[in-house]
Amino acid sequence: MTDNSGTRYFLYSGSKKLLELDGNKSVTAYYLHGADGMVYRRKVATDAYEYHHKDWLGGTTQITDQSRNVIASYY
Repeated sequence: MTDNSGTRYFLYSGSKKLLELDGNKSVTAYYLHGADGMVYRRKVATDAYEYHHKDWLGGTTQITDQSRNVIASYY
């Protein structure tokens, strides 16, 4: 994927995203999948977590930070 941040690569296991890498293929984030279906993303540089909230179809509708502040919403 390429966007304003540059090129990013994603590694998957089946349909689950596991790692995010930068253009130099260095790990920038880990994705953890909870039993509740929640995706937890830990950024390597800041050691901060993001929480991906999904709708009933499995699509991400919101991303929140560790303090429950909404970072992004998708409609």
